[in-house]
Amino acid sequence: MKRLLLFVCICLLLASSARAEEAVIALWNGEELFDVSKVEERRESLLQFAREVKPDLLLLDEVCSLEVVEKVRDVMELDGYHVACSDFNQRDDLEYNSFEVAILSRYPLTRVIEFDQSPDNGPYTDRGEPNELPLSAESMFKQGIQNAVVSRGFLWARIDALKLTLCLTHLKSSWGGGNAEADLRNAMKREYVAAAMAMSVLDDLKKFPGHSCLVAGDMNVGATDAKKNGIDLDVDSTFGDGDSYDETHALLSKGLVQGLRMKNLTLNVGETYDSTDFIGTGPIDNLYVAGPHADHFSEAMKTGQTFGSDHFAVWTVFNR
Repeated sequence: MKRLLLFVCICLLLASSARAEEAVIALWNGEELFDVSKVEERRESLLQFAREVKPDLLLLDEVCSLEVVEKVRDVMELDGYHVACSDFNQRDDLEYNSFEVAILSRYPLTRVIEFDQSPDNGPYTDRGEPNELPLSAESMFKQGIQNAVVSRGFLWARIDALKLTLCLTHLKSSWGGGNAEADLRNAMKREYVAAAMAMSVLDDLKKFPGHSCLVAGDMNVGATDAKKNGIDLDVDSTFGDGDSYDETHALLSKGLVQGLRMKNLTLNVGETYDSTDFIGTGPIDNLYVAGPHADHFSEAMKTGQTFGSDHFAVWTVFNR
């Protein structure tokens, strides 16, 4: 009898340990969280999001300041979570040009760096700004990447407790009204940042060989959008004849950057923008993984509601 009880106790401990090794990683475009008053207005839905998704790591788009991110953390009752926020636009205007990306993590953030095309501050300040490094994809020019001026780069973090590095971004929107010609320049901006993130992943795989790599964010082009997605940087057809004009996803998954082929966990979740206008284009909010534990991430799921946003959230379970 004692042996049986001991066996049961060991099984329970092992099961508990296995559950403790799972981390829920969620990506969500929260839509226009401009200031703390906007967060307060949505207190109930934000708290509901946290209680339903239960994120250990929340990657958030469309916030405007560190103050807003801290308010989101408090409203969601994510007590003790570490936070980081980009500061691409230091003015923190309550406008679309002030959108930042943010990380809320149950695990300590070992290091955080903002990759910005126009670095404008020094190391961590009393405002909590991350260190900055120049955003560049110049080494890809010979392969067909076009030089592009972008207002947002990406936020990079290393989380040693998870043996994970991540790149979080919010790429340029189309604003083309369905017109591919009008969207072509915006596609070049998306590609520029995507190429820079791909190179960052390759660098991480060398510098931190035991870490997995995650690329996440609102890519603003659907992963299965046949009218936009192409695989050849030298061909930018906008009329559907041959390779199309946007290689954002191909840069991360098709080997265009030194053979890098990241896995898209969100490929099969369907549309993540809450609209019936883009059926078949797939998710614009994407989670890509690579590295030694890429197979430890579950296929992503999509929330059943938007919690007051115009985007559904997507999430994966990382079994460490």
